[in-house]
Amino acid sequence: MNEAKVACPSCGGSFLVEQFIVDVPHFGEVLITRGECGDCGFKTSDLLPLSEARYPRKQKLVIESSVLSARVIRSPFCRIEIPEIGLSVEPVQGEAFITNVEGLLLRLLDKLKGFEAQGMNVREQIRRIEETLAGKNRLTLIFEDPRGLSLIGGAVDE
Repeated sequence: MNEAKVACPSCGGSFLVEQFIVDVPHFGEVLITRGECGDCGFKTSDLLPLSEARYPRKQKLVIESSVLSARVIRSPFCRIEIPEIGLSVEPVQGEAFITNVEGLLLRLLDKLKGFEAQGMNVREQIRRIEETLAGKNRLTLIFEDPRGLSLIGGAVDE
């Protein structure tokens, strides 16, 4: 583990940065960087996969009730799209996770409900995802990861 003290990006105080490499199942080696300010409490973390491509760069899965338990691995380089409802989630540095299709849809619902609370008109997108979770609708999930580090279990390569 490497450690360094730098100026806090929030208050300018003492900010401790730690970096270490771990082997994560399905991702391979990952560099984790985290930091915390001892003065103001500001925290940050980042995750960077160090492995080479393991999976197809573009994958597609029709979401129906039978695939809700399929494994999903999303690297911080992966763009998520559900074209039927005009939903596109751009890659976010440090945001990587392992879940299943249902868990991914629930994450997306949480984000959409947050947007709705801010006054954005996303009610139709929320309704369609909720119907899909209830088995009353089908949607298409597309992953595009230029590094080939993301996976939708059971997906068709594009």
